[in-house]
Amino acid sequence: MRLVYPPRGFTLLEMLVTVSILGILAVVAIPSLNNIVRENSVRQGASEIFSALMFARSEAVKRNTDIDVVPTSGNWANGWEIRISSPSQLLQSHSALPGDIASITVGTITYGQDGRLKNTPVSDLRFQIAATSGTATVRCVDVRISGAPVVRVDHNRDGNCGNG
Repeated sequence: MRLVYPPRGFTLLEMLVTVSILGILAVVAIPSLNNIVRENSVRQGASEIFSALMFARSEAVKRNTDIDVVPTSGNWANGWEIRISSPSQLLQSHSALPGDIASITVGTITYGQDGRLKNTPVSDLRFQIAATSGTATVRCVDVRISGAPVVRVDHNRDGNCGNG
């Protein structure tokens, strides 16, 4: 008596259909993945700025001295340093923001000994973090006169981020 085994493997036609379906799914999924990467870059950038401002504020109160948060080369997208104002002493240094983040145009921020902003007009303290391409949501880090930073999300992508 002879045993008959079913054929093993795939036919060429089955393999072509499978590869075609995978190709179609990849074409549909890749643009969505790119947008997710941009969203995460914007979220991470806002989070890093928020954390740095909270650190600077708490150090100003803890050390009972003025603390400066200074953008690298005048552009926050290049990174920033947190320093004791006088005598100048570096506390933290942050590298450039991730991904293709648009530049942020806020100057040096100084926290006083009480944790409040010092010599900084409030209207100038809105960081708008946005991807330079794609449709990622814009995030804003607003700094109140009390010195407390607040992160806001702009779902409309118009840069407004609600009321400051």
